[in-house]
Amino acid sequence: MNAIPHADIFFFVATIGFIIIFILVAIGLIYLIALLRSIMHISLKIEKDIENIGDTAKEFVARLWESALFSWMFGKKRKRKSIE
Repeated sequence: MNAIPHADIFFFVATIGFIIIFILVAIGLIYLIALLRSIMHISLKIEKDIENIGDTAKEFVARLWESALFSWMFGKKRKRKSIE
């Protein structure tokens, strides 16, 4: 066979292969972008919830220190005299 038809067949097959690979990579990138957006949304939601939990924990500790039962069980904090 002639070299020209072989080259034409090779370039035709290579072109189709590159087009298929390009389409697969593009689809993969679309899924990757969607996944990263979901992760970002979840992380922002978790960050917001952690801030709320921190505020709630501070309120809980403040109420606990003010409760009569806690004061009765553990007593008030005594201030120590500093040694100078």
